[in-house]
Amino acid sequence: MFLYACNSPVAVYNPISGDINIVALLHLTITMFITKNNSSHKEGGLFFRLLSPMHLEHLLNPVENALNRRIGKTTLREFLRQKRKKLVTYGYLDFEAQLLELQEVTHSKRAIRQFNQAFEELENAVQFLLKQLKKELHNKTSVT
Repeated sequence: MFLYACNSPVAVYNPISGDINIVALLHLTITMFITKNNSSHKEGGLFFRLLSPMHLEHLLNPVENALNRRIGKTTLREFLRQKRKKLVTYGYLDFEAQLLELQEVTHSKRAIRQFNQAFEELENAVQFLLKQLKKELHNKTSVT
C-alpha cells in the first residue's frame, strides 16, 4: 500500500484523489514505521513489532536512516509525526496551527529539497525492505 500511495497515477490528474493519497500515505508511514505501542519500545511502528520477535528488526535500518534525515530544523520522522498529529488526529487544517518548524519547511526551498530527498530515500528503503522480506520468506519456505 505504501508504494502504491507513493506512485499512484490517479493523483496526477485528480487533485482530490491526490489529497486523499497524501493523507493515506502519511497515516500508513506513521503506522508502519513510527507509532510506538507503548513507551517501553525504543523503536516504533507495526513493522518493528512484527520483525523484532523474529530478530529481523535490522532490516528496518535503511527506513530508520531515512526517517532520521534532517529537514530544515527537524527530521522526516518528526515532520511526519507532527503533520499527522495536526492534520489527521486533531483535524487542524489551519496552516498557522502547525509548529513553526513545519511551517518553515513549507517556505524553504532547501527544506523542500531535503524533504523530497528524504522521502525518496524512505521509498527506496521500503522497496529494499520488501525485497528482503520476500527473501526471508523464501528462505523459510525452502528450509521447511
